[in-house]
Amino acid sequence: MSFFENKYKEAFKQLNLQLSEKDGVEEYYIGIQEQLMDIQFPRALRQYYLIAGRHGFNTGQNQLLSVNELYTWKNYLVFMKESNGMENWGIQLEQIKDIDPPIYAGLDSISIDPYIQDVCCSDFLIFTLFSHAITGGFEHHEEVYIKPSVLQKIKEDWKNIGGGFYSSIGKIVFISNENFKNEEDVLIAIAGTKEKDFIEMMWDFSAKLHYET
Repeated sequence: MSFFENKYKEAFKQLNLQLSEKDGVEEYYIGIQEQLMDIQFPRALRQYYLIAGRHGFNTGQNQLLSVNELYTWKNYLVFMKESNGMENWGIQLEQIKDIDPPIYAGLDSISIDPYIQDVCCSDFLIFTLFSHAITGGFEHHEEVYIKPSVLQKIKEDWKNIGGGFYSSIGKIVFISNENFKNEEDVLIAIAGTKEKDFIEMMWDFSAKLHYET
């Protein structure tokens, strides 16, 4: 198993989502698109399409383009769009041969200038999955206020996915960068695949542990 295959499969495992062969795009179709565009996709992006390019979780607030929808704009390869059409993401063509290149936002827009994001392609794809889970991809999701002591407990006990996300197989916590201020209460977002797990999180984070000091 390759590095990126393992990385993506682990992300889906943390989300408690199943991956099957039908979720991936056949290498043949990826190769055809590369030939048509005269571009060889970065390994991190190519491997994601091979593993999960057709998975339903790619159609959240940010939507992964189908392989045949990928396009170039100016000196960028665009592979993701915001569902409301406000923003697009991609890779600079000068960095297309990098294994895991950085991501640029604000592409193909009349109101936003392209800007680099502090994240590589593989991490960006994973963060997008977790963002979808926390914003409606999971049926059970909510925002709750917790005490700083509870925040510290989450950081110690949960798996750090990066980008503010923490996971425990099917249970997700998101901590915004704005919460790293010295405030009495901290707003977090939580989501779960199972109602029972979600209720337990609500109780642990906002009720039972809320008054810990």
